[in-house]
Amino acid sequence: MRHCLLLVVARGREGGEGGMIKDMDNLNKFVAVRRGLLGIGAVAALFTIVVCSLLMATYFQLRTNDPLNDPNLVALRERYSGDLENAELKERIRDLDWLARRAYFTSQDQIRTGGYLAVGGAVVMLIAFGVLGALISKRPCPEEKEKDEYVWDAIAQSRRWIAGIGLLVFGMSLYLAFTVKTEMGEKEKEKTEDGNLEIERREGGEILKNCTVFRGPYGWGYSEFRNVPVKWSEKENILWKIAVPLSGAGSPVVWGNRIFVVGATRDEREVYCFSAVDGSLMWTGDYEESLDVSDEYEVFDAPESVMYAAATPAVDGKNVYAIFANGEVAAFDIRTGSNIWVKVMGDSRGNAYGLSSSLLIYKGSVIVPFDGNKKTLSRLAGMTGREIWRCERNDFTWASPILIKYDDTPQIVMAGNPEVSGWSVETGKKLWVHKLLDGDVAPSPVYGAGLVFVNYIGCGIFALDPTEKREEKWRVEELKESSFSEIASMVTDGRYLYQFADDILVCIDARTGKVLYEKKMEKESGRASPMIVGNNLYLFCEKTGYVVRVGAEYELLNVFSFEEPILCSPAVVDGRMYFRTKKSLYCVGERVKSK
Repeated sequence: MRHCLLLVVARGREGGEGGMIKDMDNLNKFVAVRRGLLGIGAVAALFTIVVCSLLMATYFQLRTNDPLNDPNLVALRERYSGDLENAELKERIRDLDWLARRAYFTSQDQIRTGGYLAVGGAVVMLIAFGVLGALISKRPCPEEKEKDEYVWDAIAQSRRWIAGIGLLVFGMSLYLAFTVKTEMGEKEKEKTEDGNLEIERREGGEILKNCTVFRGPYGWGYSEFRNVPVKWSEKENILWKIAVPLSGAGSPVVWGNRIFVVGATRDEREVYCFSAVDGSLMWTGDYEESLDVSDEYEVFDAPESVMYAAATPAVDGKNVYAIFANGEVAAFDIRTGSNIWVKVMGDSRGNAYGLSSSLLIYKGSVIVPFDGNKKTLSRLAGMTGREIWRCERNDFTWASPILIKYDDTPQIVMAGNPEVSGWSVETGKKLWVHKLLDGDVAPSPVYGAGLVFVNYIGCGIFALDPTEKREEKWRVEELKESSFSEIASMVTDGRYLYQFADDILVCIDARTGKVLYEKKMEKESGRASPMIVGNNLYLFCEKTGYVVRVGAEYELLNVFSFEEPILCSPAVVDGRMYFRTKKSLYCVGERVKSK
């Protein structure tokens, strides 16, 4: 710059005072602009570095933070497991759980916001240094270019090193902020659009923490928990096993530290409550049969059959509800097992296999499908059994209904012969219907990607729009290696749809209907329907089963086995899976190793 100043003075002597003043003005402007651009670029660079550093620190902190397994929360849960009636402790657990989840998702938002700020700072820095570079190349001392060329080369080399390191840090930060966040965002989107909808987040999200109905919490066979074991046997990861007094085909349901199962014969009907801590029987609930009920009903393969208690009960945190083969629905207090009410839904003599359609719960009420002398769908008040509404159906079925929410409208979806239909939970109005299926329909519908999926042997697999448009999105009427399921239901995570029929596992793209693979397994499918837990698919045969990675390609993770036949789909909660066999109830979970 000193050389430039002398050059300006020399030019002033040659060109007069006016020329010198003009050159001095140009030089002063050049210096001011250069300093301004340099300052702006430096501040933007420093800002970007600080934001990227904070962003990376927040990301790694978020990766190591599990809100569901916060040490304080775990300690409170352990205390609560020994004192289930402590309302104050329960409220503290809810508050701490809410705060942990809120902090977790706030950190996610901070990562995304940090990404945008880092991009903004980088853009300002690049613009400032870019303009500065262009300005320097046209600096008002071209005669001095050769003298200080080495200086500018050194500066340029330093800038290249700084830019390289900065771009590396910046790129890593953007990857963490947007690539990883986008993946999480897609998962969050699938939770709403692909079926994992939150119909009811009352009582601090208790519905989602428990397994309240068949393949709960809404009957889809999908669980977001990711800490359930993939490996177990009679000697590994079975926390306890307990005998169940009476047999039944209904799955377990879970609320807190209580597991409920039903059992029955022609003359006895009982509900059992077991402790999740050690499997001990906490109470047995029974009731006096109503005088209005008929004993002249038929049950498939009586008297050895499990179909006297074929349907899965439902629990809502206050009561547990069960339906038996004689057509009665009974409610029991979950704390004491005392019978609250009994209601006869109809004459079940028109059902040769037994009442196997399971119950649903919704906002303090219980949804009851009934297939006997009449085919009905009813909603009963949970505390009294009062009938809120009852509608007659035009189908018959042994499949269970599911609960979905589409366009903010909660619906009950049923699959039967011949109708697949959607019903308003609030009013009982039939919203839409497709006539597709034939025969003794047993597989339940599933929901994902905004579509309802149904299947049955001899019919095919169908993807349906659950609206008044009654659109059929796609269908598969023929498979190369397999037929279609007769008893077990399908399952989907919104991306992939799975059917396990005979000994063939079929994976289908849920949005397009494209068959991705058909895999022959060593054992045939049992009555229990597949489940997706986290990113793993669980398949159940008679005494064995498979764990397969969810994805477009087949990947076997493990094979497990039991000593007794698996009769029904398991109940899945945080860290545990409960199986009902012909005589026992199993608790599967990872054993905590003592230090």
